[in-house]
Amino acid sequence: MTVITAPAASAAEALEPCERAILSVLRLWPRGAAEAAVADRAGLDATTAAAALHRLSDAGLVVSSEETPPARHQHEHIVFWRLASASMTAALMAHVPRPDPTQHRGPQGPVPDEFWHHFCSGSDPADLRLPRDATLVGCRLIETFDSEARCWVLSHFTVEQLTACHSRYPDPSSEAPELIAAAIKALTRPPSRTTATSSTTT
Repeated sequence: MTVITAPAASAAEALEPCERAILSVLRLWPRGAAEAAVADRAGLDATTAAAALHRLSDAGLVVSSEETPPARHQHEHIVFWRLASASMTAALMAHVPRPDPTQHRGPQGPVPDEFWHHFCSGSDPADLRLPRDATLVGCRLIETFDSEARCWVLSHFTVEQLTACHSRYPDPSSEAPELIAAAIKALTRPPSRTTATSSTTT
């Protein structure tokens, strides 16, 4: 990967396709995502994703931290990656393609059993089905401090499902709507400049 010293547009073009794919999907996760989730959402194998993440880290575009998810043994650590907060990263991301929201239809079937412990009261997770119960499931998992559960919702739910979850949180100061809004923004393509110009002149 070329060392990034050029303007943002040409710097984004200098990235390898796998690196652009990773930056694109990391828009979905303001708090970061596990390496396996990044690879899966970006359509990359684990080796390619790991190498690309380390190159992006060396360039100062992403950062990593270790976490021990809830209900895991204390010696089990997972590396989470997120976009760096540097101004260079923000400028470059304007030229990185956004994730294509049409590439997935949202989760189908039962809730993954690794998240069942978050439903210790109320609905029995064995009875929940997606997409029927997407709003209930999404809101419950976003409210947890389990980064893996949050990332699963933010990366697999459709814009419509995320919007339904977002509408359940009237308090704008809560972290949950902030995370959901960031994912919706990442999946929502802005109108093209020509479209915006023509609508202004008519």
